[in-house]
Amino acid sequence: MELVLEESYAMDDSCQLQYWACGHWTWGEFVTAVQERVSREERDIPNWVIVQAPVKRVYQRAVPCRDSIVGDTRFVHSDKPGRGASAVTVMDFWFPMHAYLPPKPQSTTKERT
Repeated sequence: MELVLEESYAMDDSCQLQYWACGHWTWGEFVTAVQERVSREERDIPNWVIVQAPVKRVYQRAVPCRDSIVGDTRFVHSDKPGRGASAVTVMDFWFPMHAYLPPKPQSTTKERT
């Protein structure tokens, strides 16, 4: 099984996201995947925040959510497996959704012709 990182969005419209993956992964495998994703997407999230965020191996199931303005399903976590629940690894920390690095400056020198 390959570690495929997913994102959950906060149901309270706070513009936050949480990283998770199907299956129970080691701390190192999961944190490395988060670091690579943050770097690839050029998010402005310091590495020290990622390595200090708690990682949990839990069971997750989707349940209807009728009181949210941003979605109709939410994920519920449990320490024990249950009906309809799947094993997941979750970074138990909410990251800012719109934290991107500033654009890289472009060279302003003109070439000589």
